[in-house]
Amino acid sequence: MKTLTITLLLFIGQLAQAGAANVQIDCLSDSGRTSINGHVPGDNSDFALDFTIDGQTLSYFIKYDYPNEEKNAEISIYDAIRDGVYSVEVISVESNKRLRFHAVPGSVKMKKSSWGAKKASFKAKISPWSSDPRKTGYDVALEKTIYVNCSYNYSL
Repeated sequence: MKTLTITLLLFIGQLAQAGAANVQIDCLSDSGRTSINGHVPGDNSDFALDFTIDGQTLSYFIKYDYPNEEKNAEISIYDAIRDGVYSVEVISVESNKRLRFHAVPGSVKMKKSSWGAKKASFKAKISPWSSDPRKTGYDVALEKTIYVNCSYNYSL
């Protein structure tokens, strides 16, 4: 009986992980000079996100390999993509460099997708308070708003 209980618990744990997924985000500016790429929390809490301008990149991540965790950033997301609202803020725990972007109101276009999946495209606004990957030191604010075209892909 004890072996059966342990086997069932392990099986159920595997099923729970099998359906878990993150959201793939890919954004590019019209000029091609600015991009945001990676996966952000959907069902899982790990993520990896790269913010690049003119070939200079800030990378943010949390990697979970239970019971270990490796991270260089914290992330906060408001995801109501079906209602046209999507917002992300990432802050480096080492350097306090940040990235803030959100979907421009009215720009979210949902695409047809299979059961359990969500696909969308939207125009996003990168906050001027985001850190500029090309700058070093303490005064690293972007100091201007950059717009990027994004794709959002969530599937089980």
